Amino acid sequence: MRLSPTGRRFLQSLEGLSLKAYPDPALPKVNGQWNPKQKWSIGYGHSGAYEGQVITRAEADRLFTGDVAKFEAIVSLTTPETTQMQFDAMVTLAYNIGTEGFSTSTVARLHNLGDYEGAAAAFAMWRKSGGAVNPVLVARRAKETSVYRGEGYPGIDGTVWSPSPISTQPVPVAPYPIPVAMQPVAIGACAALVAYWALPRIQFTRRALSIGGASG
Repeated sequence: MRLSPTGRRFLQSLEGLSLKAYPDPALPKVNGQWNPKQKWSIGYGHSGAYEGQVITRAEADRLFTGDVAKFEAIVSLTTPETTQMQFDAMVTLAYNIGTEGFSTSTVARLHNLGDYEGAAAAFAMWRKSGGAVNPVLVARRAKETSVYRGEGYPGIDGTVWSPSPISTQPVPVAPYPIPVAMQPVAIGACAALVAYWALPRIQFTRRALSIGGASG
């Protein structure tokens, strides 16, 4: 699958365009000079630029097309079954967090399990920069989530979007399934616990319910 024309414009709107190289991210200067380890980006977030580099709009578009192809490939490989809007949203996410980040992400894992609402919520896990919640990333993740859910492309197709307060609640994660062979054991254990706590009239003891005769 390929990024749709609308998805392409959406991604470009999030990245912004700079025809001059910029520090990404900016490291503290050393004696008034750029840090030797400073990395530079140019165009629509294309990495590997150098200080002072300047390009044309056409060159920026060419670099962007090449970069997008890499992320289209990793999203297609990692999540082979998607709608066009889900694909566009995940390519946009991958463009920002990298191929390895996406391929091992909760977004990809839950999507492949068919838990699309859980996957949508998991976009918000990628909202930190430098260990702290970044409002810019919070806004970006919310817009990507709108696309993933099929609600529209905020800022591109007229979809109205308003930022929500930063949530302090954990992102819901799908429960780990209990193997079929263990289900009778789990059901029996739950029944015993309910009886123990809810029916005090019956004289259960912790020793009677313990495993292997160990005292509680």
